[in-house]
Amino acid sequence: MQPSAGQKTAMAENNLPAHNEKGFSRLVWIALEPLLRGEDCPVCAYGSQSAERYLKAVLYEGVTDSFQRARLRRSLGLCALHAWKALEFREGLYADHVSMAVIYQDIAGAVLTAIKAIQRLRSKPAAARIVLKSRLKKKLHELETASRSPFVDCPACEHQRHAEERALSCLVACVTDESVAKTYCDGAGLCLGHLALALEASGDGPSFEVLLRSEVTKFEKIRDLLHALQERFDVRSDARPTREEALAPAQILRKVLGRRL
Repeated sequence: MQPSAGQKTAMAENNLPAHNEKGFSRLVWIALEPLLRGEDCPVCAYGSQSAERYLKAVLYEGVTDSFQRARLRRSLGLCALHAWKALEFREGLYADHVSMAVIYQDIAGAVLTAIKAIQRLRSKPAAARIVLKSRLKKKLHELETASRSPFVDCPACEHQRHAEERALSCLVACVTDESVAKTYCDGAGLCLGHLALALEASGDGPSFEVLLRSEVTKFEKIRDLLHALQERFDVRSDARPTREEALAPAQILRKVLGRRL
């Protein structure tokens, strides 16, 4: 008989490495641990999943929350990636996009107010426009600045960053455990951005050496695979690339760029 979800959670908690003095969350570890075996940076993957849950919560009940609505108006909604992600939800409650309509009606109103203010200044008589030129320029600058708001102030991105910080702290605390270190070494490992943050968070602790040794091995392997892939296309070779060699370009992009926003 297969264990239930509750039993799996209990089993996972019982198998946690003994690093609780570091103060990491058991729930974070339970969600993070399976991601160590994936193809992507586990911290990127954790943050992405957390952001998706946040988006669904906003679409489900956030539209009736005045604080959440005000927050979304301030940022002119979501960044392009998260906005399109929300629009792609097709299941059940999200299929009709009514929640997106409610949120972006506010945004349309805010943009319209800004554009009409510019229109009123522009419609002044020529003589008055000379006096109002600096004010018009200021309004245009404000509109241009506002156009960047979803990309620099997206609440889903903010939520994702906080989730990644929690996951990173958890990983740094756990990676010195022998079984966790082996799982980490066998998996994709961290992207370059999260590796730098993890090493900084490790300080002079034992996790610094574990992470660094593992990533040296990973980058050496990827470098060799990339070289081997080039060799396959040499005119003197008639061998086809192996699967690992063919996937190496995508692998180095995941390592250098990650899935971070």
